[in-house]
Amino acid sequence: MVRINPAQLTLAFDCPEDWAAEALRQARLRVPCSKEPRMVWTRYTTCAGRAFFREFEIRLSRTVLKTQEQVHDTVLHEYAHLVVYERHGTSVRPHGPEWKELMRVLGGVPKATHDYPVERRSMSRNVIYRCNVCGFLLRRVRPFKRNRIYSHIGCGGVFAR
Repeated sequence: MVRINPAQLTLAFDCPEDWAAEALRQARLRVPCSKEPRMVWTRYTTCAGRAFFREFEIRLSRTVLKTQEQVHDTVLHEYAHLVVYERHGTSVRPHGPEWKELMRVLGGVPKATHDYPVERRSMSRNVIYRCNVCGFLLRRVRPFKRNRIYSHIGCGGVFAR
């Protein structure tokens, strides 16, 4: 029979939902708010997470967030947005001094964007327009709308296919 020392037992969180729930629990202990935010998992391709004030929810990306540290940092970031909104309303900047200070209190780094590796889709630019005055080539994914004239800001010419 194997004896286990209870002091060595720790809870094992092995899925992103558990990591996010634990990060939110710790954040709410440090900085309480009036109600618990709802956590929603999405398939954002480049955005790690977003905070929605009216719904009072945090949306996290299953595609971008791969590690426990990434989930933790993103939950803190979005939770800070909700708390700042609850305290100050929409009159403050999203990543302003109030948000930065709250991030420090929560133990996070006040960064506005993440640097997690993401897969970006490469879109082929398949429509080319030429300025009739200077010859500048403009590559676009989508064609211009029909029956409209588009001017080249650089020289005042008109773009044509």
